[in-house]
Amino acid sequence: MASSAEAITVLLRVRPCTQNDAPTCLTAVDDGTVRVGGDNFQFGHVFEPAASQEDVFEQCRCVVETTLGGFNSTVLAYGQTGSGKTHTLGTAEDCAHPGLIQNTLAALFSSGAQHLLSVEASFVEIYQEKIKDLLVPASEGAHEKLTSFGKATKWKVASCEQALGVLANGATRRTVGATLMNGASSRSHAVFALEIEISAEDGRRYSPKLMFVDLAGSE
Repeated sequence: MASSAEAITVLLRVRPCTQNDAPTCLTAVDDGTVRVGGDNFQFGHVFEPAASQEDVFEQCRCVVETTLGGFNSTVLAYGQTGSGKTHTLGTAEDCAHPGLIQNTLAALFSSGAQHLLSVEASFVEIYQEKIKDLLVPASEGAHEKLTSFGKATKWKVASCEQALGVLANGATRRTVGATLMNGASSRSHAVFALEIEISAEDGRRYSPKLMFVDLAGSE
């Protein structure tokens, strides 16, 4: 994520400990620094365990402004299995707490409605080196290997509700499996993408892409 002055911003979200976790070795020093052992590490922002989904979105709201400004943007979640990537982004089939995707879509279609000319959504995953189109039922060839993202199914959406419907539809086909750290772990990389055409205030038309990438466990 980026502001007008930064091309890339790295944010850290600390997951709450569970009863099965060992004592944490990580301490938040301030909203931009964590300490591991005796070393400090700097980030664009550090979210402590009590941070809400809305808190995370507010720090990432600039991605909406960047997209409406005509620039390509990507939100990428990286971490080990069970660290909260899918929860934070909101790519799970059962998303009880709206994540970054849901909140970003709401803001995009709300604040940018007058500039949006068209929006197309696609949803794919990469599993065992194969690209799977999550918007095509298995009976219609969803498991066939795509040669590129450009060949993925694209659905035109005219509202936040329609975009959320595409997200929910694809989420039901994601590859998941149980691990010792997560009973319903996403086992693939997933990419939810929006191809947008906007009319800027200067009268020009731009075609930015907004992508959300939920990576498989880093281990």
